[in-house]
Amino acid sequence: MALTQIIGSGIGQVTNIKIGGSGSANTLDDYEEGTWSPNFTNMNAGATLGTYTKIGNFVVCNFELQANGSNTNVQVSGVPFAMLVASGERGGGIATYQNRNSTETWAVIPASSSAFSFYFGAASRTITSSETVIGTFSFFTTS
Repeated sequence: MALTQIIGSGIGQVTNIKIGGSGSANTLDDYEEGTWSPNFTNMNAGATLGTYTKIGNFVVCNFELQANGSNTNVQVSGVPFAMLVASGERGGGIATYQNRNSTETWAVIPASSSAFSFYFGAASRTITSSETVIGTFSFFTTS
């Protein structure tokens, strides 16, 4: 895709960015960066950190979680936008680091429109006290 038009209306302000064509459907009119607060739904969290980038209805989130306690079927809530989870809309991601088992790569799978879980193969992963998980995931939203 080619960037076809950029119009600036003032210093530091760029508007009317069009990608892949000059029609209104090609206008980039929704871009946002921010932070979010990941929370465990069924255990206490220690340190947490989350950032996101939203372009249109596509969201990419990064997270770092540290557990303070342990539980099974851990879910993480607090995503900055509701995730679409119907067939063909489900997002996902990967835990790029976890300090439980260095030979495992964990998948991040949406559990609902507002929470996600960790999996290794078909098995859900638990997180125990002082364990850290760092990762990224993406999804579509309606907003």
